[in-house]
Amino acid sequence: ISFDQQIFKRIVEFGWPLMINAVLMFFVYQGDKFIIGAYYDIEKLGVYSAAFMLTMAPALLVSRVLNSIILPFFSKKQDDLKQLNASYLHSTEITILIISAYTVFFTLYGGAALALVFGKHFQGNAELMAALGVLWSLRILRVPATLLAMSRGHTKVGLTANIFRSFAIFGVFYFSIRQYPIELIAYIGCGGELLAVLITLIQIKHKYGSQYQLFSPNVWLFLFSVITSMIYI
Repeated sequence: ISFDQQIFKRIVEFGWPLMINAVLMFFVYQGDKFIIGAYYDIEKLGVYSAAFMLTMAPALLVSRVLNSIILPFFSKKQDDLKQLNASYLHSTEITILIISAYTVFFTLYGGAALALVFGKHFQGNAELMAALGVLWSLRILRVPATLLAMSRGHTKVGLTANIFRSFAIFGVFYFSIRQYPIELIAYIGCGGELLAVLITLIQIKHKYGSQYQLFSPNVWLFLFSVITSMIYI
């Protein structure tokens, strides 16, 4: 057993953004509930927390599966930037198809699923479930780009994006003290996630020259899924 300063330095440089990122996300997501609990009644907090948990669980599952599959695949190609970029584009296409189905499900059936899981007192929250479905879809969308950076040993990409994501907490506070409908709180979160997606894509393009076409057919499919489902509600 021995101490190697260079290896220790690499470990710290790789790990500290991940640790701070985890703490930051905990306060962001729990902060929404804390603020809602401070300015709304307990029933509103209960509805928001239940809806948030129900949409979060499958999103985290999908993210972990993508992490397990994509990161080792990217890591094998980390020294060939051309192949790595091609794999990143393919992974993003697949991810968009997944989140399109995810968004449609929670937009069309989220309200019914919430009432089924938590009881009839949670009926009438279809719009909230739809908004939170979009929020988590945008969160999943960042996975391939974040893993691309991580496969190259760069963990600050995800942290930087989540710092911008955390700005949404100010919007949550503003809407909460005025007691706007809690659906608008979820829309603020969607705005924060969208900003984080854009920041992530900008960083990936700057660092590796990877540029995903924002108006590819699959992106149009995702937008069409969101718009038509919202109209249905």
